[in-house]
Amino acid sequence: MDSRRLPMTNGESMDRRKFMFLAGSATLVFAIRQKPSVISNRDRIVVLTFDDAVKSQRTIVAPLLKELGFGATFFVCHQWMYSDPEHYLTWQEIGEMHRMGFEIGNHSWTHPPFSVPRDAARLPAELALVERELSRVGVPKPISFAWCGNVFGPEAIQQLAQLGYKLARRGMQPEVPYGKVEVGPAYDPQNTTPS
Repeated sequence: MDSRRLPMTNGESMDRRKFMFLAGSATLVFAIRQKPSVISNRDRIVVLTFDDAVKSQRTIVAPLLKELGFGATFFVCHQWMYSDPEHYLTWQEIGEMHRMGFEIGNHSWTHPPFSVPRDAARLPAELALVERELSRVGVPKPISFAWCGNVFGPEAIQQLAQLGYKLARRGMQPEVPYGKVEVGPAYDPQNTTPS
């Protein structure tokens, strides 16, 4: 088989680049350490992130990224793990991904939106549950968080900061509608807060 193609369960294959574009809930974020007028190639960073603890992130994505020499952050949540173990990761598999050298980020326990104060008040407990399970499989407390449903409010941002999280990211919404495949908004260090 051509090494640029991945086997699929239906017997067909997919181009690796297309797979990386479509896999999971992948989001590309461009972070720039210097002003745009003085950027060299080594000062550019592409951050690959994957959400929701989907099983294929361990069986296909992580090994492929490791083979290609890429790092990534996998944002995990418990929401679907026990109700659909065939398609979602176990905590042990998440621990394996950490030992492969990938960052494990928090994506909450039940995947609720955190856009109103009442929901933001639940954030510490949601994060603590994930942190507890990660510690049981040897994964350190995350410093990165992915907003559930790409929505959040100022109270939730404050909670994250108080809990020691250094980075919170969202997906493409509201700029790009769900289901539409296109490059979303880029991180702009001049106009975007870290959370």
